[in-house]
Amino acid sequence: MDAVAIGDGEAALDAYVGGRPYQTIPNLCFRRGDEIVENPQQALTLDDLPFADYMNLPLDLYFQRFVGRYSTFKPFEEVTRPVLQERLYMA
Repeated sequence: MDAVAIGDGEAALDAYVGGRPYQTIPNLCFRRGDEIVENPQQALTLDDLPFADYMNLPLDLYFQRFVGRYSTFKPFEEVTRPVLQERLYMA
């Protein structure tokens, strides 16, 4: 094993696969000879991550189960209707 990602490993794995030098990658532990080197950790924030892509997820099928049961619940109506309408326009 060459290296281990600790904490949030997404960016560390991307940099590791991209060929960056081990010592410059946050959240990475690696072996240098007999010594184990642990780079400083860097936490990801939600702002660093891309928005989830729901393009191919059939949200109308998911919400369809709940429409009859909770249709009189006002917050549910406000949330699901725009999602369902947006899904219909995308199709």
